[in-house]
Amino acid sequence: MAEPPLTGIEPEQVTLAIEGWNAQDLENRQLFERCLSSLAAQVYPVHRCQVLVIVDAAVAKEEINWVRDYLPTASVVPVPAATYCRIKNGAIAAARGEVLVLADSDVRYAEDWLTSLIGCLTSGNDMVVGSTQFDDGPLSRTLNMTDWSARRLASGPGDWFHANNLAMRRSVFEKISFREDIGISAGGSVNVLREQLRQMGIIPHFCLEAKGLHHLAPFWLKRLRI
Repeated sequence: MAEPPLTGIEPEQVTLAIEGWNAQDLENRQLFERCLSSLAAQVYPVHRCQVLVIVDAAVAKEEINWVRDYLPTASVVPVPAATYCRIKNGAIAAARGEVLVLADSDVRYAEDWLTSLIGCLTSGNDMVVGSTQFDDGPLSRTLNMTDWSARRLASGPGDWFHANNLAMRRSVFEKISFREDIGISAGGSVNVLREQLRQMGIIPHFCLEAKGLHHLAPFWLKRLRI
């Protein structure tokens, strides 16, 4: 597959960080594999990026080394007593790139997802959020209709973001962190961070073309656990 033309941001300047907490919490390796397979199939040259797979430090290395079957250049980064937000902060701390892209282990991404995110950054945006919707399943249509991302009909400035489909320049991510004391998932932390970004004058840019599909069945189980 031919690599896309690149303008302004070279792949070596990009850190792609994939959290492993969701799939591990659900004890669902198949779900994690689905995510990694979609990232390995990106049109964008992921193999030239810094790739981080961030997991709970309690997971034995031999139980997670298989991720390199999909992403051979990936570094596995352990985080003690991992929660969703601690893993996101681990990504911020470990990122060498000038751009940090956050992805989740229970989301699969369209093959042009990363190309679209980076393209929006090179258009003058410092923070870009993609369009994550629910995979086909019970009530997925209803849930999508109540979600801000699914209701957006075009790309443009917004005031919300997903932590599972997000790209930021260093000028943004080195100034922020995810609150780790508001539950084990992202909801409360994202609300706090949203207000902090607003106070800093940072407006997330919504990119309709950067599509991710959140697996629905484990979503319900995860919400019951939380």
